[in-house]
This record gives sequence, structure tokens and C-alpha cells, in this order.
Amino acid sequence: MVVPKPLPTWAPVSQFPLPFALLLCSLGGCFANGCSSFLVPPVPPEFIQGPGSKPNISVSLHGALTLTCEASGNPLPVVTWFWKNGHPVASGDTYSISPDGSILHITQSALSDAGRYACVASNSVANQTKHYVLDVLGTRCFWIKAMCWV
Repeated sequence: MVVPKPLPTWAPVSQFPLPFALLLCSLGGCFANGCSSFLVPPVPPEFIQGPGSKPNISVSLHGALTLTCEASGNPLPVVTWFWKNGHPVASGDTYSISPDGSILHITQSALSDAGRYACVASNSVANQTKHYVLDVLGTRCFWIKAMCWV
């Protein structure tokens, strides 16, 4: 008779104080005492580099743009986007933010979208900030005596 290998099960052990998370792995007698424990230390947020992660970005007027801000850490960081003067970016007609906060999408850029953006990855250990500078390329007209200066 073939006995299948037991699958590990994980459960938090609440007797130990935070910020450490102690996990108990029970493998149904695979080890001498039937259990193995792991101490998973807290890890500050760290950014994962990927497409759309260059610090200086240009987009054509009325063009679409995607900025990424993926981060790892323990506990898993929460990502929040900020715009000029530290104002939070909210999803709406112009901006779309993924449910986990890692992606900011500008659906149709306007000249007023140009400026400095920041994404902040936060967990109980630390906050990390990543900055982007967005330049919207387009015609800027200044009307002086019926002339348009480009």
C-alpha cells in the first residue's frame, strides 16, 4: 500500500509578539517531533524593477501611460500614489489604479498631468518612496498679439 506524502499546513502561533511572525509547519510526523517551526523576520519594502519603472517619463499629449510600483516585503507592503504637492492620486476619469496599487494608468494625458509623481510602499517596518517625473509633450501656445509661440 502506497501512503501519500502529507501536505504541509501553516498556522500562525499567536503567543509570540510582533513584529516577528512565527509559523508552524506540521508535516504529520515527517520530522522526529512531527513539527518544524520557522521564524520569518520582518522585511522593509523593496521595489521590484520592471517595465514602466524609469524615473523620467515622457508621453504625447492625449496619450496613455502606465507607471508601475511593485514592491516586496514582509508584511506585504501597501502601495499608495501621490501627485504634485503630495496630494493622493485617486482612480477616476483620468487615473486608474490597480486593486493592489502597483499600477497607475493615465488614460488620456493632459498638459496639467505633467509633474512629479511618487509611489510609497509601506508596511509595519518602513516606508519606501519611488519618484517619477512626467513630461507631457504637446503644443503650448502663448497668445501675444494674435501669435502662437510653440
